[in-house]
Amino acid sequence: VLDINKNDTEDINIVKRTEEALAKYIGVKHCSLVCNGTAAIYLGMLSLNLKAGDEIIIPDFGYWSVDLCAKKLGLSIKYVDIKYDTMCLDPAKVEENITSKTKAICFVNHLGYVGEDLITIKNIADKYGLLFFEDSAQGLGQVYNGKMAGTFNNSFGIYSFSGTKLIRTGEGGCLFT
Repeated sequence: VLDINKNDTEDINIVKRTEEALAKYIGVKHCSLVCNGTAAIYLGMLSLNLKAGDEIIIPDFGYWSVDLCAKKLGLSIKYVDIKYDTMCLDPAKVEENITSKTKAICFVNHLGYVGEDLITIKNIADKYGLLFFEDSAQGLGQVYNGKMAGTFNNSFGIYSFSGTKLIRTGEGGCLFT
């Protein structure tokens, strides 16, 4: 993605060039590097202009980042069950849990999952006029129907570069739209 040689180490634009290279690879217009995936989720959620008390649907199984960010913003969290074959949100359970307070759905691409359930939930979000974003911390490089994990949403996606991810930088993440 990015060819770094001796001269590039002195280049103060290496972050900007890395963001541009990642955006091109992901197939998005904008990409910002941040300190970790949780920070990317928080910044993305801030951009949605959700208000305290707005309801967000998240999976009842997974890492705590989305939960933490939603609580920090004062959102009402509705935990929805997962499917055991994907370990991701169950589309049928998502639709039956939508209320008049629901403003957003977060799909966590657990272990990089992208597939029909993701598309179905995106369509449900569109049907109800809800914001839809992806926590694709583990999904960099996963492609479904020619699209990269994290790009099926109507708002933003994130990747993480912590020690257990596909690309590791010790810590780090990116927010993209």
